[in-house]
Amino acid sequence: LLFSCKENPKPYKAAQLSEIQYTTAPKFIPNSEDILYINDASGNLELWQLCASGKVKKITDLKQNIRNLQVAPDGSFAIFAVDHGGDERFDMYKYEMESGKVSKLTETPKVAEKGYSFSEDGSKIALEIDSDIPFRSQLFVYDIKAANFQQITKGEVPIESPIWSKNGKKIAGVRSS
Repeated sequence: LLFSCKENPKPYKAAQLSEIQYTTAPKFIPNSEDILYINDASGNLELWQLCASGKVKKITDLKQNIRNLQVAPDGSFAIFAVDHGGDERFDMYKYEMESGKVSKLTETPKVAEKGYSFSEDGSKIALEIDSDIPFRSQLFVYDIKAANFQQITKGEVPIESPIWSKNGKKIAGVRSS
């Protein structure tokens, strides 16, 4: 039940509530006035772009939920995680700004790749991957040009929320329980 400041508030009807959209993770695209964001207007969390002209463009139609949107420092592409079937086994995708191409970077049905953070120069991505123990992510680095992963931490304690130092020489993460 929702309340308003009126003395005799009227509850919203189900049809009104069903029209409310969820929008999250807005990211300015560097060297542009456009914004990428995630929205559920189509029934799933999909990738959208708000152009400087005011035009709204739907980027993906994956019919799956998208999370962890990050834009490369040079604005040439974005990466995001897609949860196939709601099983929390995220795959990493790439959206190329100029061509509009969306491509899958990983296809690992039993592993989740998420929690992205670009290095300051944009050449690498720190991320969480739970390849050894399901739902216990460890820190990895993805080299964009070489298209390969390097595992940085290993153990039973999950490491989350990686972030690069400004000089790109260190990565911090959070140990969780």
